[in-house]
Amino acid sequence: MSKGTFCALGALLALVVGFVIGDRIGPRLAFWPFTPKGVHAIVVGPRAQDLSLPLVEISKKDEDVLFWVSKSKGRVLYIEFEEELFEGMKPVNGRFRVECKGRICQSGEIKPGAPENKEHKYWQILENPDGSSRDKVDGRIIINW
Repeated sequence: MSKGTFCALGALLALVVGFVIGDRIGPRLAFWPFTPKGVHAIVVGPRAQDLSLPLVEISKKDEDVLFWVSKSKGRVLYIEFEEELFEGMKPVNGRFRVECKGRICQSGEIKPGAPENKEHKYWQILENPDGSSRDKVDGRIIINW
């Protein structure tokens, strides 16, 4: 595993732990004194319609990247967009899929020509490892400068 991938996975793990702790603390900390920049993590599950962030705004200027993590350990996660917005996306059945492995997906860098200041629809797809019990719902992101 490369050093960059190892660092990214470490950051993702820290974010997931933060979400779990935040979920336990609940609404007592509803106010954050700053807006996080650079990396955004979206927790999906236990159903595809359950998102920690239903609409996410990301920034080209801040070189933001997205991570999606399935809350369900035994489910495989896929993220597919109508448009090719990120580097390294693969075409799949008329859509573009970000890099996914097991229950973790990552966006890659925002492509230079990606349309800004509009909502981009994507689908989060959860399924069993054998391909059965497919659960699919859409989400939204906005790319800003």
